[in-house]
Amino acid sequence: MMNTSESIANADAWVTGENSANTDDFSDRDYAQTYMLARLDRFTFVFPSSIIADITIFSQSQVLTVPFYHPACLGAIHYDGKIVALVSLRQVFGIPMTGIARSSLTVVRLSSAAGDLADLGLVVDAVLGSRSLSQLPSNLFAPNQAIKSSEGDLDMRLFRPEILDEQLWQPQRWIKAKSN
Repeated sequence: MMNTSESIANADAWVTGENSANTDDFSDRDYAQTYMLARLDRFTFVFPSSIIADITIFSQSQVLTVPFYHPACLGAIHYDGKIVALVSLRQVFGIPMTGIARSSLTVVRLSSAAGDLADLGLVVDAVLGSRSLSQLPSNLFAPNQAIKSSEGDLDMRLFRPEILDEQLWQPQRWIKAKSN
């Protein structure tokens, strides 16, 4: 079983781009890392702050829809001189929209530290604030780990880029044509 330092180093390896196999080099900078928490239905996603460029609220009317893409691709917006693709984490996890349609979207835009996901906008229900590493459960950083929150029935999960399917970025019309 991995110790806490190994688990945290493994979870943060993709952020730093380093091979985390050697945990002897685990430094104090890892303990200084802050994390942003975002709510998505009954889940709380924990994002390393180093991969977040910004958090913005956009009007639904600003979104340009993109046809033929996966339903999780809500569209794109022009922001800060760039085109930002918007992905609904609700759609990625198959969580239905409840209540009335929203007129605004809370978007967590990923930074260049997120690698291939840089400038991607992830649509969440709400931003809950930030926490230091010491304020988070240590077993949150174990592979495929979900933690039941002490504040009710919320599940806490570490955001991992592999949750986003590579097919998400392929126009669905082209995928169907290739498979015939």
